[in-house]
Amino acid sequence: MVFCTSTAPVVADQTHTDMPRYRQPTGIPGLDEMMGGGIPEGSTTMVVGPTGSGKRLITLHWLIQGARAGQPGVLLSYDSPPQSILRHTSQFGWDLAGLIEQGLLRIAHISPIEVGLEGDLERLSGLVVQHQVRRTVVDSISSLEIGMRDRTAYTDYLWGLTDWFKLNCAGDRTTSPGVRW
Repeated sequence: MVFCTSTAPVVADQTHTDMPRYRQPTGIPGLDEMMGGGIPEGSTTMVVGPTGSGKRLITLHWLIQGARAGQPGVLLSYDSPPQSILRHTSQFGWDLAGLIEQGLLRIAHISPIEVGLEGDLERLSGLVVQHQVRRTVVDSISSLEIGMRDRTAYTDYLWGLTDWFKLNCAGDRTTSPGVRW
């Protein structure tokens, strides 16, 4: 499961649910077509599928597409350190290092056994505010679940993270091999 946030600019009439939303393209033509042009700005989205199904690739492609459109993004990884992600994506010819150098992408890694909602939100908030982030991906929620042995703490953490995104970013996205509630 990958958790993504699509930050929408605050507009007075955007709070109406019947108002059309701008869509943030993933850059994947068939997927964008199926989704009516991309992911609705300010929405909450969860990308779910089995291991190896391409959840991370879809969300990274969405971050790259945003960066190319001048929308800074951040990847908060509970799964892989930045160097591993950079090595993996270079196989596809994706220059994440270049986007990082341009200030259009940030990659932060937190070990799933070292999570703490307040500290993680403080770190994420700093990245989002400082870099005026418009797209955020949290990867992967399933790794977080494995690292947190207490089911209640895991559920509370996800609720806290989701609430923070709703209050501070107007949206979010996630990926998981499956949702077990």
